[in-house]
Amino acid sequence: MKPTRFCILLCALMMTPAIAEDEPRPWGRVVFEVPGEDENAVVNVEGTKDLAKVTVKWGKQQMEVPSAEFSEINDPRLSTAELLFGEGYYGKFKEGEEPVPHVLVEMEFGTRSEFGTFASVKFLFHGGKYQERIVLTPTGPNTWTEYRKSPGKSPVETGTTTKLPR
Repeated sequence: MKPTRFCILLCALMMTPAIAEDEPRPWGRVVFEVPGEDENAVVNVEGTKDLAKVTVKWGKQQMEVPSAEFSEINDPRLSTAELLFGEGYYGKFKEGEEPVPHVLVEMEFGTRSEFGTFASVKFLFHGGKYQERIVLTPTGPNTWTEYRKSPGKSPVETGTTTKLPR
């Protein structure tokens, strides 16, 4: 074999092919169904750079978050959306009153913080309609500042919470 061909062959064998890197694209819409105790709930969340729609169909109730509630919720991470079921007390309640069943649509949004976590938003539904937005902003590795916003009102800082990152 001639020296030139040998060098070319040797160089070709030593070079590794470029590895393809597949990059995920942000989801534009997520629809999922969650079994409940009595009835299933169907969640529909839409948006790419900005959140555009959040609806929950729970039994016969079709509930939607008003678009005005999406301000400040940029770069939603739709792949993290989940539905939470619970019971609690909202608004004024009387002694002996039963807790109110509710659902929350929760997801992360924005960019990763210096602590390696994302801000999260929860949309609270009960009584057949949307009630409030709850935003948790990371302030430390395991601490978040909570802001609550009722429809048509400004967000109010309601304290600090501690939780383990996912």
